[in-house]
Amino acid sequence: MAAALFALLPSLRLGAQELKSAWFLDNFIYKYELNPAMHDSETTSMFVGFAINNFGLDVHTNVGANSFIFPRNGELVHFMNGEVSSDEFLAGIPAAGVRANVNLNYDLLSFGFKAGKHGFFTFDARLRSKTDVSASKDFFGQLKNLELSSRRGAEYQFDYVGVDTDNYLELALDYSFQVAQGVRLGVAAKGLLGLAKAGASLSDGVYVNFIDDDVAMATAKARLDLSSKMLNVPVDGGIYDFTHIGFGKVGLSGFGGAVDLGVSWDSPFGLSLSAAVLDLGAMSWTNTIHGENTLDGEVMTGDNVNEYFAQVFNLDPSAVQKPAVNMLPTLFDVGARYYMPFYKGLSVGLHGNYQLKTNFYDVRLGLTISPARWFSFTANYGWNNFGGTLGAAMNLRPGPFTIFLGAETTFYKFMPQGIPIGPLNTTAKFGIVISPKVPKAKQS
Repeated sequence: MAAALFALLPSLRLGAQELKSAWFLDNFIYKYELNPAMHDSETTSMFVGFAINNFGLDVHTNVGANSFIFPRNGELVHFMNGEVSSDEFLAGIPAAGVRANVNLNYDLLSFGFKAGKHGFFTFDARLRSKTDVSASKDFFGQLKNLELSSRRGAEYQFDYVGVDTDNYLELALDYSFQVAQGVRLGVAAKGLLGLAKAGASLSDGVYVNFIDDDVAMATAKARLDLSSKMLNVPVDGGIYDFTHIGFGKVGLSGFGGAVDLGVSWDSPFGLSLSAAVLDLGAMSWTNTIHGENTLDGEVMTGDNVNEYFAQVFNLDPSAVQKPAVNMLPTLFDVGARYYMPFYKGLSVGLHGNYQLKTNFYDVRLGLTISPARWFSFTANYGWNNFGGTLGAAMNLRPGPFTIFLGAETTFYKFMPQGIPIGPLNTTAKFGIVISPKVPKAKQS
């Protein structure tokens, strides 16, 4: 049926940054994730962690749940409910459209140790997931007024809608070393093992006119990508059968590589500077279902969903697909801290980073207090694409363990039902690591 053209649209429901506050902490083991030169070689001789050692979640949106859920007579109803008018619903959608980014970084295993007097070596096996969703405001206006019972004569027009998600394993070898008094260089080599990649979009001014219930004329730029051996999309009658997707087999669907480069300088008068380039590399995805098409008043007919998908996205199972090579969103990271001359346990700092491809930025001013080697706490305020956030992080080192916890978030108001009001702008990180400290007498 022609309604299959809109089967893509619910994909909006399918859908890394690091905790920047961690950069301000003293004696923090995982600081090298933000700059490979910033290993804690002074107080840590070795560390090992697994399962609960390093978990990070990053969520940013420019809308909140209250943009799609509304209170009515003591209950909550969704925006498609007839009691919610189009004007009320669209008043909560930004003029620039809806954006959402969700990133997950999870260390499965990590360990590190001092290599020589001033060197430090680490290995990390991480799971990384990145999802981006976007849709224009007029898309939601059309969705609100979508009529499923009869299509004939209906017209739909909006600017764009799309979702992309990349999921892969990262194996990283990181080494830093001192090249001069107070100056460290660091480099990390990363092997990337692709698990799943998917993406779909309709863009460049989408227009659909239903000539009949099962006949549609469409104008749009359409794209569909799927790379995952763990999903099996069968071919029936020369077209992909998306209505019978099943489990494929355990395997990899892509390979890639990247490097991190960093430098840090601790001056003798209390100033510390750092700069790094992260994720400089690319991924090549294989086992790919790929289709792209420019529709210009195309008339589409068919008997089922799969036939319409084949027409809209120009899908051909017999076509030889080239590996899809994608550059990673390279990140530039810089920072400066000054330790107070009257108390070395107190410092102020400025940290910022900028990510290519996504154009995500974060600038943060922080205050850190570290009264002892076993305790460091920072509070900071930052600004990024989604607004302002307050950040705080704590690094505890009781005995042979490191326990860290931190978050950067806005303060949310809540509905009586406990649902947060307003856009989400939160990054969280926590973990527990085995990490014996270097005795004071042996510190260099």
